[in-house]
Amino acid sequence: MTSGQKAGFALLGLCVIIIGVLDAGIYGGSMLSGDGQKLPANPFGTPFLLVGGKVGWSGSSTVVAAATAVLILVLALLVLLLVVRSRKGRTRVDHKATLMGRGKDIAQITEKSVAASAARFGVQGSIGAFIGITVAGAQKVYADFESVVLQIWGPRQGKSSTQVIPRILDAPGAVATTSNKPDVIDATRLARSVKGQVWAFDPQMISGDAATWWWNPLSYVRNDERAMKLAEIFMVAGRGPNVTGDAYFDNEGKDMLTSLFLAAAIGNKPISVVYDWINQGKPTEPSRLLREQENGIYAAYAASLEAQLQYEPAQRDGVVGTAKAMVQTLKFVSTLQWVNPLSASDSRPQFGPEEFVRSAKDTLYVLSKEGGGSAAALTTALTVAVADAAEEYAMTQPGRRLAVPLLMPLDEIANVCPWKDLPDKYSHYGSKGIIPEAYLQSYSQGEELWGEKGMRKIYSASSVKVIGSGIDEEGFLRQFSSLVGEYTYDTISRSSSKTGQSRSVNPDAGKESILSVADLSALPIGRAVVKRSGAPATMIKTQQWKDGRHADSVWLSLNIYDPSEKSKEMTAAILERKDADTNPVVVAYKAQAPAPTLAVQASRWITAAGNE
Repeated sequence: MTSGQKAGFALLGLCVIIIGVLDAGIYGGSMLSGDGQKLPANPFGTPFLLVGGKVGWSGSSTVVAAATAVLILVLALLVLLLVVRSRKGRTRVDHKATLMGRGKDIAQITEKSVAASAARFGVQGSIGAFIGITVAGAQKVYADFESVVLQIWGPRQGKSSTQVIPRILDAPGAVATTSNKPDVIDATRLARSVKGQVWAFDPQMISGDAATWWWNPLSYVRNDERAMKLAEIFMVAGRGPNVTGDAYFDNEGKDMLTSLFLAAAIGNKPISVVYDWINQGKPTEPSRLLREQENGIYAAYAASLEAQLQYEPAQRDGVVGTAKAMVQTLKFVSTLQWVNPLSASDSRPQFGPEEFVRSAKDTLYVLSKEGGGSAAALTTALTVAVADAAEEYAMTQPGRRLAVPLLMPLDEIANVCPWKDLPDKYSHYGSKGIIPEAYLQSYSQGEELWGEKGMRKIYSASSVKVIGSGIDEEGFLRQFSSLVGEYTYDTISRSSSKTGQSRSVNPDAGKESILSVADLSALPIGRAVVKRSGAPATMIKTQQWKDGRHADSVWLSLNIYDPSEKSKEMTAAILERKDADTNPVVVAYKAQAPAPTLAVQASRWITAAGNE
């Protein structure tokens, strides 16, 4: 609509209001005063008769007209208020939502559909993973417990507070999650401790948890295939996902680690012995352990290791140096206490992935920093061990799937858990009740980790894709824009000639992207686009945990593990409620001792390290 057309409609509306006020005064005033005027049946012409002096205007007419004008003004203000309130919180892209999927188009991700899916699988306590609310239609959007999810968000865009934290608290069963910050564990561990046991794997003191338990990575090595898989995990994490190593030395180093991991597992040794063997230069114990196996099943690995140790000095040093770099995390005291027994009489509980997945209620937080000293090899190995245990257990269950889904929100996966084989697993995990959800900061971050083909594979395999704000990759955004689609509009042509002007309308002649690259790049915080396989994309408003059903649980948890003035204020208000003691999280909060300070945690760590 042109500005001239808008002005014309505004003028017409004003005229209608003036006529209405005058009519109210004429007809209403005549009725109140009882002047007996014979007024025409057509009210639109009456004001003109007033101007011509053919109808009268009394004092009552003035009162009625004024009252009518005031009433119209009040109604106009109410309408304006409603419009302003309806637009409150709206962003510059919200109008595009009406061109995207809504209603029946996105039925697969709406509450009714995912609730039916959960009922079909017998899942209780949660219907699915809540993602947000559609901008057009205000429908709640979920991923069901058969959908694997990929989320891409720029840094500091509210990913943890709107997605990861609610996802963990909505989980009906066990959760294994990764992170490089303490915010998620601080916000969720109290509520999850009510549901089951909480395990925090924190070798780099991110959350301040002491090593009160340990996990033996070699318990994963049941055979030579598992040994090779563990060696590959250390290779990828040791050099970084985006670092291209020497193909020869990488393979040789991986082969050496495979033999050493296998020998250590056979000999019931702690994993730290692998680093010791490498430092010895020419260890003999690994070959002996491998050759002593019944029927010589691992003799080939012994021969391979012996051959490597007999290479020319420069070649041997290159292989040994490569293997050593891959397992450098095993030299850190802070790391070893999490994966080694502290002594022969170590009474700490040992984490078992098989028991964890069978619990259907416990929580595993896997934490690691980026950069030098990263424990990414061990965090990846632990995550993979849990996923493999879940897959094995699922194969023994009815329907070949877990009765209670295992949720795996893999936040900061590229930094914390560089799981190289994940693209090959992603497509079938959902059917087994294993629900991974990879979070990336950009599409290219996934390409660095999995390669171009691997990233395309995981992108295509994801049943639900969530694209948040803060992304500036033009190539990827152009690709996603094409998936969102285009809309058509009418074009208007005007021409003039000696005989006058003409105007023609060309239906659906114009075509544009619903969300351009610029729109997606400038997507405001609080908005995201959700694309379900086989359905059009829809725009959603994200919901902070503060506005969700788990707000009380999070405030209470934060007041223990990361207290602030706000958490103290909110906790006090929660505890003052009459029904507070009916909330199991409140009961758990009251039973909790004050959270240990970081200094106390550090002293525990030093003590544990000294006892090693």
